[in-house]
Amino acid sequence: MATLYVQEQGTRLGVRQERLIVRRGAEEILAVPVIKVDRVVIMGRGVQVSTSALVFLARRGIPLVFTSRAGRGYPVSVQGWTLRNGERLLAQVDLVRNPARALPLVQAIVQGKVANQMALLRAWGPIWGGADGPALGVMARAYTATAGARDADQARGYEGAGAAAYWGAWRAVFAAGWGFDGRKYHPAPDPLNALLSFGYTLLLNEILAAVQIVGLDLSLGFFHVVEAGRPSLALDIEEEFRALLVDDLVLRLLQERVITPADFQPAAEQAGAIHLTDAARVGFIRAYETRLDTKVPYPYLPQPATETWHRCVLLQVQQIARVIEGRQAAYQALPWPG
Repeated sequence: MATLYVQEQGTRLGVRQERLIVRRGAEEILAVPVIKVDRVVIMGRGVQVSTSALVFLARRGIPLVFTSRAGRGYPVSVQGWTLRNGERLLAQVDLVRNPARALPLVQAIVQGKVANQMALLRAWGPIWGGADGPALGVMARAYTATAGARDADQARGYEGAGAAAYWGAWRAVFAAGWGFDGRKYHPAPDPLNALLSFGYTLLLNEILAAVQIVGLDLSLGFFHVVEAGRPSLALDIEEEFRALLVDDLVLRLLQERVITPADFQPAAEQAGAIHLTDAARVGFIRAYETRLDTKVPYPYLPQPATETWHRCVLLQVQQIARVIEGRQAAYQALPWPG
């Protein structure tokens, strides 16, 4: 998917004929043919959208997503009305209401996440001087124990143990130079947490769009508890992609010093929080979109193939749909490409 990000505060998104137009006052700073756009992401409250642009995007089925500049909270999506597969939605509701039947899906989500986190630590371990070693043993035990979890709560406990070990390895490497003392969310107290949160927001936008395309209900998840205002299913699917698409990208940008602690500033809208500078945010988005356009082996097609990460996200959501409908016995998380 081609995503148009509009993040310059004080701008306004409009439309002229078949082009999306970004203006600052009377100045036109960007014009993009709509045929090149699959999704529009508005970042920050300082960007306005005209009514004509809203209608234009809705009629063409192009999602419009509003999110914060710092990646806090869940994005808000505006999309035109479309018919959904009623039988698919009923099957999703039935599975959510039957925890015993949903447990294998929860286990697959947890094991997929832990496996990819372990693969990342193995890949970066030599560079980190062995800081991954203690974590891998704990995570391997969590991965194995998940297969025998008696319910979703126990599986969540194993996931938590694996995550604590994973972020402990990061802390051993990044505590000194980056002030990283473990994964912390809202507000992000240090640059590394702010960067991770922002990356996860971009990833969630991608998954939200894929779930809507497939026609599942965003709120009805299996690993994440159903809660008002939470896109639980999208968060479920995001788990296996965190290490694949965000964590590894963050580490590469830090290693190459594309992003440094100097690229962050205090957030004016929230005391104690920090976020990327405007210039660094543009660079990170560019690097993230480049990664999503990278092709990797996709193992779950009838014939061996490589697909972009964009396409892999959609294919995994489609796989979830087949499991929900009973057309596939078990869900298979996407493994670390090797």
